[in-house]
Amino acid sequence: MRPVFYGWWIVLACSAITSYAAGILYYGFTAFFTPLIQEFGWSRASTSLAFSLYRLEGGLAAPVVGYLIDRLGPRKMMTTAVALLGLGFILLSRINSLGTFYAVFIFIAFSNSLGFLPVGNFAVANWFIRKRGIALGLLSGGISLCGFLVPVLTWIILTWGWRTAAVAAGIGMWVIGLPLCMVLRNRPEPYGLLPDGEKPEFESPNSDLEPHIPVPTKSVVRSGSDGGEYTIKEAVHTRCFWNYSLAMVLPYMATAALFVHEIPFLLKTGIPVETAALVVTGTVLLSGVGRVGFGWMSDRFTKRRLMAIAMASQCVGMLIFANIHALWHVVPFMALFGIGYGGMNPLRAAIQGEYFGTIAFGTIQGILLGTWAVGTMLGPVLAGWFFDVTGDYRKVFLIFGLAVMAIAIPLILLCRPPAPKRQSS
Repeated sequence: MRPVFYGWWIVLACSAITSYAAGILYYGFTAFFTPLIQEFGWSRASTSLAFSLYRLEGGLAAPVVGYLIDRLGPRKMMTTAVALLGLGFILLSRINSLGTFYAVFIFIAFSNSLGFLPVGNFAVANWFIRKRGIALGLLSGGISLCGFLVPVLTWIILTWGWRTAAVAAGIGMWVIGLPLCMVLRNRPEPYGLLPDGEKPEFESPNSDLEPHIPVPTKSVVRSGSDGGEYTIKEAVHTRCFWNYSLAMVLPYMATAALFVHEIPFLLKTGIPVETAALVVTGTVLLSGVGRVGFGWMSDRFTKRRLMAIAMASQCVGMLIFANIHALWHVVPFMALFGIGYGGMNPLRAAIQGEYFGTIAFGTIQGILLGTWAVGTMLGPVLAGWFFDVTGDYRKVFLIFGLAVMAIAIPLILLCRPPAPKRQSS
């Protein structure tokens, strides 16, 4: 019996690393939000600004990081990111002012920008072509399990304080992430393998001896193409590239605002903090249905139409969120928003790979992430500022939902694939 294709081990390792990082940072920040305000007396807008600085720095660094991923490969980049992010959370436990809070979050942002999902997308896109959608869906779907970390962080914060929770998060990043980084490999061809586990014309001489850890052997030629291979220069000169860039800004703005302010908003509606943390967990877990489901469908149906459906589901969920008045209202919110938000994640990388190929995947992804960071930077601050001025979150989330529906969905439907300019060799 042939061993499991090594690409699936890469999917599993990247998913686990990224899941933990997302659980303590992107989704977990909402658990730290209220304790920080209570201890230091900061406004919600100024506290949200840390998350926006994290997204801004990540966006500014993304093009350079994308270039480095193309040049250095996934293992070196992911190992560096894991080591620095763990250190960043330990430094977070030592802050004593708004200035040090911002400085540490910029360091955390730099650490996060070096690896995790962008590196995972790069590695998986290189190891799969025909099965790329489902592979990216499983990579992204695993991240949904990180929702369990939010109640854990909340419990540690309630029991021992937010500083202890930050130290625990940082050490956990090292314990989980560093060993898994050793699994990562750049492309299958140097190991006598082909994408998707297709059988090469000859077998790697090491495949029987070390079935789970490829070692370099004679290169094979990659077969199959998504229809075109674009350099970064060629990609940015297409209308599709900029339609795609702009279409994703508003959804990411709305999503970032919601995940930063989700627990504070639910507390304002009278939902206890422990229950609010479970709502975050439920939202992220249900996003796994969207991640795997839309990833699987992207190998079979038109990706931009699936993206429009995912955006529409997210919009309806956000409109429900803006009108939560009772605990049972969170159920349709979690289902619609979670599935829609989750579905967008594998589709994002799948569309990029289909439209522009993989020869400059990291660099192109970096430019796109830099553009989308504008939205993730502005969203939390706008929501926090709106609350500071009006004392209410409802209208700002209503505006976010309607804006995505009116602008982003038409843009993504107009984003047809460009004509191929260069075929892979």
